[in-house]
Amino acid sequence: DIYNMPDLTLNSNSILNVGFSPKTVGVAFSMEENELTKPFKIDEGIIILKLNNINRADTLSSYDTYANNLLQANKFTSPLKIDNAIKLFSEIEDNRYKFF
Repeated sequence: DIYNMPDLTLNSNSILNVGFSPKTVGVAFSMEENELTKPFKIDEGIIILKLNNINRADTLSSYDTYANNLLQANKFTSPLKIDNAIKLFSEIEDNRYKFF
């Protein structure tokens, strides 16, 4: 059977009518436009891919907004990550639960 999968994104981990197949998604993103793969084995069977076309994302004129979003996200998670790293590498056993 031949199936068409519109709008495959890098965040996808499954293929229409195939199911969970991150290997297939990875192969699709390594292909050139109009390229046809040789048959390859996946857990669900054998598959052949043809990449019809590529829609490339527009480039950003400035990555400042993206950078600020990442900085804000890290601002709130960094203290927790530092605390967990200190506990992990100093082999501290937290027994506070015994007293409260």
